[in-house]
Amino acid sequence: MLIQRKEKNTIITDGNEMTMQKNSVAYEKFSSIQTNIQFMERKAGSVQTIAVTSANKGEGKSFFITNYANTSALYKQKTLLIDVDFYNPKISKQYKTKLMPGLSNVLVDMIAFEEAVIPLENKYLSFLPIGTLPPNPLELLRSDEFKALLTKLKEEFDVILLDCPPINLFTDARVVAAESDGTILLINSQTTSEEDVRKSKSLLDQVDANILGAVLNNKRYNQKQMASYNYY
Repeated sequence: MLIQRKEKNTIITDGNEMTMQKNSVAYEKFSSIQTNIQFMERKAGSVQTIAVTSANKGEGKSFFITNYANTSALYKQKTLLIDVDFYNPKISKQYKTKLMPGLSNVLVDMIAFEEAVIPLENKYLSFLPIGTLPPNPLELLRSDEFKALLTKLKEEFDVILLDCPPINLFTDARVVAAESDGTILLINSQTTSEEDVRKSKSLLDQVDANILGAVLNNKRYNQKQMASYNYY
């Protein structure tokens, strides 16, 4: 993702990943996922904070969460995207905000959230970068300050999406999932094994995470399937 320009601390993207046409297959898929979660809310209560993780790296987690955030914003839900992956802060890198103050700085009270949060091009969407990479990220995420921050943000945002590291590789994802209202697990149809999925679910169950479901990524559609979809 390229950054066209940055004005008044607002990131404006080129739209390759964050902007979807309302008649596109991708838009329909993300809209379907959002609708499913909204129905869950009616049955089980509010789901504002959503942790997004994957079994291993390279399974499309960051692609999913940025587009899901954009979909929520298109529906005029006030949405906050938070980079919580201290090991590979991909979204912060994409937005060229890796060296800017962010989550870690807010948690150690070096800067206020209002000073660190960055509005994106869609007025309903904001981003909190990773901030200064600390030597002890797990300690920060286990802190009372992190819990208090999530509680505070629920008063300001309709949807809060947390981009976590792969759960099979880092404990951080379990900690964030335990503090979130729900968790989505990304599965790559080409690379994720059944054993990987079973291990991920077991790790989430150990912390009593509310698993909203799994999203199958990198699914290939043939021409016949695409033609049928476009017809309807």
